[in-house]
Amino acid sequence: MPTLFIIIATLFWGASLPLGKLALQDIHATAFLFFRFSLATISMLPVLVWYKAAFKRRTIIQGVNLGLLQVGIMFLQTLGLKTISPSLSGFLTGFSIVFVLVIRFIIRRRTPSFIDIGSSLTCLIGLALLTRSYGLAWEPGVLYTLSCALFVALYAYALDEYLLTSN
Repeated sequence: MPTLFIIIATLFWGASLPLGKLALQDIHATAFLFFRFSLATISMLPVLVWYKAAFKRRTIIQGVNLGLLQVGIMFLQTLGLKTISPSLSGFLTGFSIVFVLVIRFIIRRRTPSFIDIGSSLTCLIGLALLTRSYGLAWEPGVLYTLSCALFVALYAYALDEYLLTSN
């Protein structure tokens, strides 16, 4: 069952790029993000009311940090989608795989294993082949989306650290 949920999540994420590109033809990026985050907030309110979780101060700080990173991710990806194709956006966002290794190396001072490096390069080659995104021009949309990939990597690293310290 978890595999099915991962596949469904991947389908939703993959569909969000071309749908977002279409929406950006008729609405400004900030208005699009406002409606998107508002819908997400409203849809989560019943869960928060029903769950009645007692939040610790550390949990709230971590949630705010992750939320700010998520806003950065969405804002930069949406700005990038204004000028590049959805497939190129997906490819560039995939660079977060490499950025996680770099962030881990910088913070932990530990060299990535051969398997980590090989897996990352294999993923990037596969993404390039799937999206046919081999010729990049250094236009603003590319830079925005690479910045988005950096935020995705920071989000993944922070989430991993928070999970490790919660036990």
